[in-house]
Order: sequence, then structure tokens, then C-alpha cells
Amino acid sequence: MKILALLFLLPACSDDMTLGPEGFTDGSGGIQPGTLVVHAYPASDSGYLPQSFTVVPEVASDDSAGQPGYSDVLLELADTVTVSGTLSALISHPWSAAGAPTSAEPFAGSVQASRPGTVQSAAVEADETGFFSFQVAADSGYELVFLPADVASVPVTALGEQSFFQDRDLTQELAEGAPIFGRITAGGEGIAKAPLVLTRLEPSPVAASQVFYSDSSGWYSARAPGPGTYALAVQQGLSGAGEVLPALQRKVTVGQDGGTLDIEVGTLSASVVTGTVTDTDGEPIVGAHVLLTSMSLDGAEGTLQAETTTDDNGSFVARLIPGQFSVAILPPYEAPSSPTVMSVTAPLGSTDIGIVRLGGLTTVSGVVTLPGGDGVAAGVSVTATQVGWSEYAWSTTTGEGGSYELHIPATDVELLCTPPASSAAATTRVDVPLGGDGSVVLAEGTPLQGVVQSVAGVSSYTLVEVHDALTDLVLGTALTNADGVFHMVIDMPLVDTGDDDTGGTDSGGDTGGTDTGGADTADTAPADTGSDTGGTDTAGDTAAR
Repeated sequence: MKILALLFLLPACSDDMTLGPEGFTDGSGGIQPGTLVVHAYPASDSGYLPQSFTVVPEVASDDSAGQPGYSDVLLELADTVTVSGTLSALISHPWSAAGAPTSAEPFAGSVQASRPGTVQSAAVEADETGFFSFQVAADSGYELVFLPADVASVPVTALGEQSFFQDRDLTQELAEGAPIFGRITAGGEGIAKAPLVLTRLEPSPVAASQVFYSDSSGWYSARAPGPGTYALAVQQGLSGAGEVLPALQRKVTVGQDGGTLDIEVGTLSASVVTGTVTDTDGEPIVGAHVLLTSMSLDGAEGTLQAETTTDDNGSFVARLIPGQFSVAILPPYEAPSSPTVMSVTAPLGSTDIGIVRLGGLTTVSGVVTLPGGDGVAAGVSVTATQVGWSEYAWSTTTGEGGSYELHIPATDVELLCTPPASSAAATTRVDVPLGGDGSVVLAEGTPLQGVVQSVAGVSSYTLVEVHDALTDLVLGTALTNADGVFHMVIDMPLVDTGDDDTGGTDSGGDTGGTDTGGADTADTAPADTGSDTGGTDTAGDTAAR
């Protein structure tokens, strides 16, 4: 049996190589097109935890299209290990007259473990003695974060590149850290109970702290892990005096002796916006979501977003601060109405925007055909998902003639067309703008089959979820059978074969190659390039983690 080309995690990679998801590099600083990230979710009674793998495609030298191909994939589940320990910390406070702490006390807070770019994670609270215990899949490349409950006394602390291949004791004593303090004001007056979050940006990012608050006069204090650049964020919310606070962030440099940062928010005057939402017949719409997002604020720093719902009369009330706002109104899923967006000026005091009458439904229809347009495709599940809203979705199935019709709100949608399991076509995504043609030609797709197993044998009824490593787009899902075997047909973004192209996925802007229909990656976020440099996988015939 021919085994799929494999990815190994190489701790000895040269400095000029850029690691991609799961530690993969193609030697030129990018991720090889066609690389998959596969998440396996074993049955709850299997004794195994969810795990992630990276699969690299084979590209046959005689394949003129140069497209990725796959043979049998073997996913070997790792055993579960227990990580435990007792945490203590040097409890300190920048305003304490007692001086530096002389002995450690039990740590109060939570412990988070995660392997970046994977589904392997755990989170637990330490008990009153500082003891914690959690379970993860045996692997390398874990990051641990210790989040104290009292940010003013104990800094957030992180441990990177942790390997857990057997049960391990992780007893730690957390350092005192460096103090950060200052005052949060509005119009020169202290803001009581302003919600704050501290995050380290440099020398290396560390998870955000728990939310902490300024005191009754607006003063705050926190502990930083050590010298570096930090971000202090005022979170949107209500102050102790009931004022609406916008969200804003400021950077602060912390030295060996700590750092100081005062934040002036600006004028927090009250502004109240009201309105009424109705359908095309003028009947009130109950339970419509109303989202108000600031485009600019008058006399205040930061951004503000408020969300509310309409009452039994279709009316809503939103408490804001003065500024210019975008108002998005989304009717309930079952309502025969369409969403809308408008701009509203919210001055000091109260503003009534009056009656907002929403439009009715529209129709999205078309014909789904087989790859290459070679005949119609019956029995295809077609799901239309709203783009840019709450991701409401509506589904139907194509008839014998391959046609379908959906009556849905008037918005742009993404169509997800899933052919029957027996089909050689792949699940295909198509963006359909409002008023556009909903006809779809299914992608030809690439077969992907494999086995999920462990040292105990095959892993029956494991959910397998396949992502494109370049875009994190979900390409397909399948459930293993009683023998641990799974099968699916995936639509990979195709490799651009243009003469002037040095490789990589066609992202829509390259006109040199021939794009024959893969997923468009032009608008996708960059792939997670986590810092996993775990040891080499010694199982020569398995997909790498």
C-alpha cells in the first residue's frame, strides 16, 4: 500500500525557515499548497482526546496540472497524559508598605494549556492550595499560561514549548514581576470601576490578563511579567457610576522598576437612541437584533458598540455616548423580513430615529451541475448562509433536474453545495451577491481516505474534520466507520501552474496560471504560523502532528 507523503516536525530547522501550521515549512518560507490540517474528534467513550495532524500532498511528476493528490492517510491517536502541580506566587503590590514579599503563597487563578493551531487544549482552576491537574494528548509544542485572579498582585506568566509525553509534575513558583499603575479619567475626573485588561506585546506576546478594575477614584495597578511593551485596554462597559465606556487601548513601556500609564477617555455624556422596527405591512417586529457601531465619537476616544433587541411593540432603546453610528437591524430568523443598515447621528440627549420598515424576502435559485458542466446534479444539499450578519442559514435539496429555490432575506449569501456521499464531486462553496445567479458547477474534487487508530486498535466513529492549511477553510468532514476508516472528496485550492509563478495557491490576482476552480483565497486571513518546533515524529508512516 502506498502511504501519503508525510510531514515531520524538525527542531533543527535553519533560522531562515518560516514555520507554518503544525511546524511545516517547504524550505522557501511558505506552506506547500495542498497541505491539510486534520482534526480528529474521537468518540467520548474512547479514552482519547481531540487531536490535530498535518498532511502533505503528493504531486506526481507526470501530472501536467501539478495538482495535489492523496493516498491512504494514517492518523495515529496519542495517549492521554496528566499534567499537574502546585503553584505558588510572590504576592506583591506597588502601593504596599510591607516591601517586597519574602515568601510565596498559594496561587489563586486558572491554568490554560494549548498547542497553537490545533484542537489540543485544556483549562482548569487552581484550588485553594494552588494545586491544578489537567489532561492533554501526548505531544510537544504546548504553551501554558497561568492567569492570576488578582492581577494587581501576581503577573500573568507563560511557559512555551512544553513537551508532555508522559505524566508530568509542573510545580511552579511565579515571580513577583514589575508594577504598572496609573489613573483612568474622563474629563479629568477619575472613572470608578473601569474594566481593564493587560497584555504583553513584546518581547513575545503573552495571553491577556483577567479583567481587573480601577478603584473608586480611577486608580489602577497591575503586575507585569517583566520588562517589555504592554497594551492596557479599557474595555467597553459601564463604569461604577453607570457611565457608558468606549473601548480603547494604549501602549506602555515597562522597565525593571515597572511603568506608569494614565488614560484620558474623554467626555462621557449620555446619548439615548430609540426607534421602532416594522415589517413591510407596518406590523411591529418583535425580537429584532439592533447593533449600533460607532464610526466616530464626539469628544471621546475609542470605539463603542451597543446591541439590543426590539420589544413587543417593535421598539428599542440604546444607551450610548454622542457620535456618528452605523445601525444594523437583523430580524429574527423566522421573520419574513430582510435586514438593513443605516447611519445615525446621536447627539447629547435623546434621539428617535422613528419607524424603520424592513423589506420582504427574495429568491435565490439556480441549477447545480456536475464537474465541468457535464450533466445536472440531483440530491445535492444546498445551504445559503448570510454574509456579514448573524450567519443565519437556509437549506434545501436539488431535484431531479438539478434545480433548487430558496426564499430568504435579501442579503449576500454563501452557497454550500454538498453532493451525495456516493458522488465523485466535492463540497463546493460559491459567493452569491444580492440578485446574483445561484447556479453552481460542482468542483471535481480530490478523494481523501484514511484510517484513525491508536495503540489500542482502530478508532471507530471518530469525527474527522479537514482544513486547508493555507486558508483554514473547512474542506470536508466525515465519520470513521467501525473499522476506523473515513472517506471524503475535498475541493482543494488548486496550485497555480503559470510559467511566471513560483508556486503557491492562486489567490485571484495572478493572471499567468490557469485557475480551474479551487477556493479563492484572496480574502482569507494568513495562516497561523504558531511556534511549534516539537521533536521529530518517529512513526514513519503516519501523518505528523
